[in-house]
Amino acid sequence: MSSPVLLQIDGEVVGKRAFTWEDLKAIDLQWQIDDVSLVDPDRTGGAVWLRGILEVVDVRPEAKYITLHSDRDDFHASLPLVEVYERGMFIYR
Repeated sequence: MSSPVLLQIDGEVVGKRAFTWEDLKAIDLQWQIDDVSLVDPDRTGGAVWLRGILEVVDVRPEAKYITLHSDRDDFHASLPLVEVYERGMFIYR
């Protein structure tokens, strides 16, 4: 049985990819956040910095924005990549 996809990345990237929990956990430790409440007291759980995820998929130099969409609560946002690189995280555990 395969693990469910938690995150899909496509668009202006070299390697479009779907990430499972195991894939996210396998991203380099430098990008992992064990306790997100130390970064944002209003959140709980563990996360990975989006910069680490975007490094895996190799964002093309011409990309300037990222669009985020969540099926769970129909969340949508389009943000400048520079902001995502500085503060964006994906809570997955």
